Amino acid sequence: MTQSAELGKSGEELAERYLTKLGYKIVEKNFRTKYGEIDIIAKDKKTIVFVEVKTRSGNAYGSPQLAVNFYKQKHLSLAAFSFIK
Repeated sequence: MTQSAELGKSGEELAERYLTKLGYKIVEKNFRTKYGEIDIIAKDKKTIVFVEVKTRSGNAYGSPQLAVNFYKQKHLSLAAFSFIK
């Protein structure tokens, strides 16, 4: 596993623990569709939450939220619709 993949995996594990601590139930992890992957799908009472995890070791490549651009948001939406369907 590459160093980048290890960082991403540890970020997803940290996000999963955080969501669980907040009372979310993890429904699925690494849900793959032809549109892309959703890192974590969680449920809070009646609400389904689709989580994209971006882990960075620094800000050299910008902040994590900037990595979820319009293209990525569109594909996450399509993947979420696939899950709901």
